[in-house]
Amino acid sequence: MSVMIGVLIGLLMGIVISYIIYKWFSPSVSPQKAKDMITNNEFDYIIDVRSLVEWNEGHLSNAIHIPINELVNELPKKVENVLSTILFYCKKGYRASGAVEIAKKLGYKNVYYLQGGYADFAK
Repeated sequence: MSVMIGVLIGLLMGIVISYIIYKWFSPSVSPQKAKDMITNNEFDYIIDVRSLVEWNEGHLSNAIHIPINELVNELPKKVENVLSTILFYCKKGYRASGAVEIAKKLGYKNVYYLQGGYADFAK
């Protein structure tokens, strides 16, 4: 029993530490800055990493949809140039910050995520 509690505490600490690292070290863009950058055509791609259900409920008109669980396989197919400037977004920013880390591991260099997510951007 105590081993199981130790494992659970370790997993929880890992999740908390990962979240802190993503928030501090993943390049993020505020909703207002993202709006300005979109207006100025500074992103080559805007990628929604939410589920299909969330996508169907509303999305940015210029976005493409790649659910987070398909990103490893689909991103290289849809964005061939690793130097493309990409903005990822999701509902609150957690999946999008993870998408940035996945994209970095795939070799993409200019990747950002939207702080606060789609709901904050749509306000």
